[in-house]
Amino acid sequence: MLDTATTFDSDETRWVVPDEWGAAALPARGVGTPQPVVPDITAVAAQAGRLDTNRDRVQRRLDHTAEMGVTDLAEVGDAALHGIETCSPLGAAVLSLALDLLEHERLCAADAWVSERGLVFATEAAVLRASLYADPEPDPSTRLCAYVLRRHPHDRAGDAHDSDNLFRMRVFLAGAPEDEYRAAVARMGELRTAPGGAAIRVATSFLAPTEQHWTAEDFRDFAPGGDGYRSRFMLLTASVTSRTDLRTLLAGCHPNEYLYGEGESLLYTALTRFGPECAGAISRMLRYRDLGADQVAALARILSRFPTDEAFAALQSRIEHHRVAAALIDAAQRFPHRALRLLVPEAAGSPITRHLLRAVAHAHPNLTAQLPTVVGYAGSAQAAKATELPDVLRTPPWRQVRSSAEQVVIADLAPNAPDSLDWQPGERDEWGQTHVWISRIHERDWVGSLANALAAKPIADIDVVRMLAMAPAELVRPLLPKLRPDRLVNADDCLRRILGRFDEQALPFVLCAVRSNPANLADALAPVTGSTVTLMMIRWLDGKNTRTTALRWLDRHTLAALPILISTALAAPGKDRRYAQAALRLLAEGGRRGDVELAAAAFDERVAAAISAMLDANPVDQLPGRVPTIPKWLVPELLPVVSLRDAKSVLPASAARDACIMLAMCGPNGDYAGITQLIASTEPGSLAEFAWGVFEAWRLADYPPSGNWVLHALGLVGDDETARRLAPLIRTWADQSAPARAATGLNVLAALGTDVALIQLDDIAENAKHKSLRTKAKKKFAEVAAALDLTPNQLADRMAPEKFSGTGQDKMT
Repeated sequence: MLDTATTFDSDETRWVVPDEWGAAALPARGVGTPQPVVPDITAVAAQAGRLDTNRDRVQRRLDHTAEMGVTDLAEVGDAALHGIETCSPLGAAVLSLALDLLEHERLCAADAWVSERGLVFATEAAVLRASLYADPEPDPSTRLCAYVLRRHPHDRAGDAHDSDNLFRMRVFLAGAPEDEYRAAVARMGELRTAPGGAAIRVATSFLAPTEQHWTAEDFRDFAPGGDGYRSRFMLLTASVTSRTDLRTLLAGCHPNEYLYGEGESLLYTALTRFGPECAGAISRMLRYRDLGADQVAALARILSRFPTDEAFAALQSRIEHHRVAAALIDAAQRFPHRALRLLVPEAAGSPITRHLLRAVAHAHPNLTAQLPTVVGYAGSAQAAKATELPDVLRTPPWRQVRSSAEQVVIADLAPNAPDSLDWQPGERDEWGQTHVWISRIHERDWVGSLANALAAKPIADIDVVRMLAMAPAELVRPLLPKLRPDRLVNADDCLRRILGRFDEQALPFVLCAVRSNPANLADALAPVTGSTVTLMMIRWLDGKNTRTTALRWLDRHTLAALPILISTALAAPGKDRRYAQAALRLLAEGGRRGDVELAAAAFDERVAAAISAMLDANPVDQLPGRVPTIPKWLVPELLPVVSLRDAKSVLPASAARDACIMLAMCGPNGDYAGITQLIASTEPGSLAEFAWGVFEAWRLADYPPSGNWVLHALGLVGDDETARRLAPLIRTWADQSAPARAATGLNVLAALGTDVALIQLDDIAENAKHKSLRTKAKKKFAEVAAALDLTPNQLADRMAPEKFSGTGQDKMT
């Protein structure tokens, strides 16, 4: 979302290093005034404590290294182990590596070295530590993996991950007095020759960025990236002063190497030095295909800070990635004139580009006149008068005061109906013979198996429920009244068999099981009636995963449920009253109003009048218990304008806000009645574009759960263009491990129902990369075909001409 409270420099070409970049960058000797650094006063004691704790284990590690033939490192390490105050820099380096291998968290030794032995010693120890690594080899005496301490080969720079001491020493050297720094540089110059090697040379170039001839020599003699992933050669990113060298470094490493841990500090050090000159390199990194969403966002945020066309265009080229688009919004706010110049030419063919331009205009009203009409910004269109709006937008019911005094309450109309079973002919026998798999081990000793299972396992274990379903009746019947199952999964077949075998004796057990996991087990209550299950079902009408089951139950048991529904619908205000009223309206709309009125008349005239008045009430006034509010990620003023059908005006901002609220009140379990007025009074294409604008805002916010209604809104008011835009995103969501969102996207295509939408659905069913997505798409396509009284093949044949002609704007009927 665009932050209109933030202000930026009016000069869109001036580059200023962001404060957070400077804080993340490494200090560089020769840049700014040296800032002395004091070693951690606890470092020496911490190192001594580590030695005392791990002395014997370090000794074994050194002994094993000697046994494997690396005696020189073992000897200097042994000397350091028994005399850290007098050891050589190489000994200190060996001891540091040996200690790091024994603990999960490495402890940087640089502070202790500086405190005890001075800057030059610490610098040499850190450089030599960079030349060492631990080689995993089997220990013949234990047959376990043991590490051998070795030197890197001459042409290997080592792993950047193992560079804690170098990073810390760079801080000390950057702030050291000039004479001490020069002494350390002189010693590093000697080390580059003897013992030399890539690891030592890269380490010294990193520690002393003032010595640019060292960096040039390293580039001449070694290939960046040649060491593989996370090569220590990338440390030179913090030392190079040549744009060409920086480009070589960034191209030789995977972008992920610079986007976490030490790599981030290296990258931001280069960014603060080179600024916008890095735009090309960052743009190339952004084009890597295997970057995660967080990595894409990090690179996009970097580009958004550069005041250049090159950086802006790099973001623009990846605008369809929602994390890039979010960064582009920030860049557009920071550089609005540049945004207008570069975005306007692309506006006609890109909804997200139009969204960005509306965001720019909203933050900078003085630029509104420069927007083309196609952008659809409300600020440049003629707003409709109140008299031109549909009733639901002229006086939104949710803005009116709702008085509880208007609600008719008739308490205690009907006593609670007991739980009972209403079997259809042959149904009980069928359920009682439901196949349930059971281990033959249990069949050999039912008594012992049941006793052991009930003693050792909670009744959430499917194996226990299987035994209850299959064991002899005389063993199970006494147990059922005592058992109350916990959350069961995939136990529907077991509950059917138990209910079929034991009838009403099993009801308390089955009701408890279903109540614990209705989404998975509600079908087991198909033959059950009574007050308890009726209230459960009307609550489940509002559930995403239980509505279908509740509708089937209500259709089967309408006459038995009506007295309970009527009594609850006229009870004191509360959730159950709303649920009961919604259920009665649903029955009336489905052709059962006569049954509802007869059941109400069976009470008395007062009840009949109250129920009739409830059913005759304006459905637009029927609101959910909690009317949704506009989420923070959605700014209605940034949405495309909605044109009225019979006027040359558009919905004003307040009406657009109310339209969002109406869309948020719609969902798979029922749509707000007022939405029909909105659809009837507005131009279909502009309303579809408005809904897509809501979707783009949701996508830019990274799909927060508060906007799960947005996809349903696309299916409600979308068009063919909606289907074309959504289909590739559905495939992307499947790739991004968002299967629920992808499945909901399939529902949108089915809800749209036009030839174009169904062609997209069929194409996903046949050609999507992920098998699970293909399966769900085929199932959804089959459901659409069945609703049209067709087979999937027949529906596909009907769509064939449109598939090849590219037409098909009408809904299948």
